[in-house]
Amino acid sequence: MRFRWGLGSLLAVFMLLAGMQAQAGSGAERTLQRRVDGLIAAFSDGMAVSYPEFRSIHYGKVFESPRDAVVLFSIEGFGGGNYHAEYLALFAAVPPDRFEGRATQPYRLVAVSKIGGRGWRTFDSRKLVIAPGSVRLAGQAWGDKDPGCCPSLPLQVMFRVEDERIVEGVK
Repeated sequence: MRFRWGLGSLLAVFMLLAGMQAQAGSGAERTLQRRVDGLIAAFSDGMAVSYPEFRSIHYGKVFESPRDAVVLFSIEGFGGGNYHAEYLALFAAVPPDRFEGRATQPYRLVAVSKIGGRGWRTFDSRKLVIAPGSVRLAGQAWGDKDPGCCPSLPLQVMFRVEDERIVEGVK
């Protein structure tokens, strides 16, 4: 008996392949989230925590791949206080490969740095622009007379990687 490829059969194959692609992406996303969780644990003093609503992941070609990841996250409550610090982590996408039974991870941490904090400056993750080799963020800095709640000085900062560390220049 011969199988006939009808519209329904083609649609079913397409849906199966699309589902497999979504699962592959979600696995990479989970790996990236675990890597960020590890960074948070390393930077925390044991009391400070990070909330998922203050974490954002953006994808774009920072290094070699349009799947490179730019992650912004904050950690707050150091020493039980209300200070928060903001961090930028840059991950390079790694092509899938296998060697001697071992597989590559989908992302490699290239650099991470504290880029803001209460009383210094804060960034808006919705105002992030990725370009090859750099990330530009807009935000606000605290002026000398600004209260702790309310920075008033607008700023834009360009971040790039040199020798696997994040460096910046104001734009």
